[in-house]
Amino acid sequence: MAALASSAVTVYKSGYQVMLGGARLTIKRLTLVLTGQGGSTNTIDASTLGFTEMLACSNATADDNGFLYPAMVSYDGSKIHLIDVSNATDATRDVPSDITDTIRITVTGYTA
Repeated sequence: MAALASSAVTVYKSGYQVMLGGARLTIKRLTLVLTGQGGSTNTIDASTLGFTEMLACSNATADDNGFLYPAMVSYDGSKIHLIDVSNATDATRDVPSDITDTIRITVTGYTA
C-alpha cells in the first residue's frame, strides 16, 4: 500500500473565498477511493487533495451509507487520519487506520 493517488480523488462540489491578504480558503466535497489509506504510513495528503494546508474535515461516509469513519486533520494540516471503529479495541480506539472503501468527505483549507 501507499499514499492516496490523485487519480483516486474526485471533486464532487467545491467553493472558495478569497481572504484578506489574498489567501484562498476552499471547501471541497470529495469522493475518495481508498485502497488501504488513512493511517499514519499510507496517508491521505493535503497536496493530493489540492490543498496547501487543511484546517478541518468532516467525518467520512461510505458510499453505501453503511458506515461512518471518524476523521481528523493532522496537527500540521498536512494529512487526514481516519479511524475504523469496527476493528478497534480499547487500546487502538484512537489510532489512525488504513481503510479500503469509497468515501465522501468535506475538507476546508487553503489552496494556491
